[in-house]
Amino acid sequence: MPQRIDFTPFLTIAPMRREYIPAARVALSLAIPLSVLVALGQIQLTFFAIFGAFTAIYGRHELPALRFKHQLQIGILQIICVALGLWMSAIDMNSWLKVTICALVGGVGGIISIYLDLFPPGPLFYIFAIAPVAFLPYNHEPWLSLGATGFAVFCALFTGWLGTLVGEGTNEAAVPPRPHHGLSTSEILAQGAIFAVAMFAAGAWGELSGVQNNYWAMTSAAAIMLGITARMTVLRSIHRVYGTIAGIVVSAFFVSMSPSPWHVVVLVVVSQFYAELYIKRHYGIGVFFVTPVALLMIYLVFPTDASVLMTARIWETIIGAIVAVVAVYLVPNPEYRGQDTQAIPVLRLTRDLRRARAHAAAEQRAAEGKPGAQIRGSVSIDTGAKE
Repeated sequence: MPQRIDFTPFLTIAPMRREYIPAARVALSLAIPLSVLVALGQIQLTFFAIFGAFTAIYGRHELPALRFKHQLQIGILQIICVALGLWMSAIDMNSWLKVTICALVGGVGGIISIYLDLFPPGPLFYIFAIAPVAFLPYNHEPWLSLGATGFAVFCALFTGWLGTLVGEGTNEAAVPPRPHHGLSTSEILAQGAIFAVAMFAAGAWGELSGVQNNYWAMTSAAAIMLGITARMTVLRSIHRVYGTIAGIVVSAFFVSMSPSPWHVVVLVVVSQFYAELYIKRHYGIGVFFVTPVALLMIYLVFPTDASVLMTARIWETIIGAIVAVVAVYLVPNPEYRGQDTQAIPVLRLTRDLRRARAHAAAEQRAAEGKPGAQIRGSVSIDTGAKE
């Protein structure tokens, strides 16, 4: 009897968990540097600022000191990636060599993310920072470009502090420090190699396809490979494709109106805000809002035929999705075949730590006689704990 298709992952949106605070923080991290640069007439530099602004995506609901540490680490790594991209663009490096170096950077970035316990994990933002800069035309202002990225990183750190003032990471809803990943050095290196090979395969296919902006295939594969299991990876690939297509339709509508730079800034900031609201709760909807951010920024800085740009986005997304799914099924790592090895117990332990934190806060409120102090059940810290 054929297995029934489960459409639940496509129709279900996870409940809101104070996502509006980090979403507003990330949107503000984009709004400040983009607005300053547009006001100064430095439209070209907005392209480089956006990579630094994505530093704010890290540290969601983490304790303030831990968020600052992680954001500072990823901010420095983003600046390094942009610098490498500028160097490759400046010397007019061969496209195949660019694909190779970007893939290696993605693999190394994935390894660094595991060692530093950065979240989101994986190679996505390293690829996103180096590849577009390497493949798009050189602007002959490397120090200004790096300055724009650094300024955006500073804005991200500043908004991280603002998040603390409004309670992000300072109450019982804060995410506790994640337990050790449990991977050996050889396993971490193997994971980095998997990322690098997959990124190279996606970039090579994109290069051979002759479609514009072939690095989108690499970023698409990097994003999709964040699925913990093979099934989750397949679901993310489907979400990625239909979310991208829907986002392209909306982007085409906005581009058809020939928006001014200020209109683009507003659209990008609003889109990023809603992307952060949904990206963890429903990946397809999150991608729908992310797509206009990428397309409108390219349109703003490097005006080109909109139909060519958007057709390339669709094909490169499909290429990246196929490569990611194939890579996850071919890799001889049981974690990616849905087995309950290292990843799932870590997730369960993180869940139980969060519950224990909430339970302790409820006990404290009960002791102080504050409202809302009812304690429901007990929590034990164990990989198989239940309430």
